[in-house]
Amino acid sequence: MKKLLICLLTAFTSSLTHGYFASDKALWYGTIAFPHDMQVIPPIRVYYAGNKLGLNIDNDAKQSTFSLTEYKQRTSFTLLICTDIEVVVSTANTVDFLRVPRGIPYKMYELNFNAADGTWKITEVQLNEDRQIPENAIIVRYHPLFVKKIEGGTAYELPKIVLDERTLDNLSPEELHDASIHLFLGSLNSDSVHAKSTSLVKSDISKKTISLMIT
Repeated sequence: MKKLLICLLTAFTSSLTHGYFASDKALWYGTIAFPHDMQVIPPIRVYYAGNKLGLNIDNDAKQSTFSLTEYKQRTSFTLLICTDIEVVVSTANTVDFLRVPRGIPYKMYELNFNAADGTWKITEVQLNEDRQIPENAIIVRYHPLFVKKIEGGTAYELPKIVLDERTLDNLSPEELHDASIHLFLGSLNSDSVHAKSTSLVKSDISKKTISLMIT
């Protein structure tokens, strides 16, 4: 009887603990805003904490949204936007960390939420010399030169990634869409918990895109 009571108490405590941690988490939402003249919004890969996040594409609103689960007390995130990532593996064949390959452009931001006034402080930062990606960064596989700014946000709504319409004026909507699709296809190698290195897009349209962005 005593053993039964102990088992029941353990099960009840475990249930309470699980319920507490589950209720202590919330969905955080992110948005990628595209130029209004794009006819079809392309898919983009977004990763967080080793997980591939689902993306909801809204062609009418010209934006994509994603969500991630985190503790409600969380007030800071790291956002990284780049075309390519690679995995550093230890001698035991386990993943040590992710990094941005040298020569690959990126943009990285620290996002800090101020609960007192409900605003986000957005600070652009640089990777360390080894280009190691901070643990649990939100990784958006897209060309950073397409990004105009990171702005806005509310409680549980991350600052919006806004693409630069003026910069993208060098491309037709069709060229931009094709370049985005090539970037998306190039990111598929990262889907197995980022198990493989990926290479920079090599298609002609992507080369044209990158060339236009740099000039």
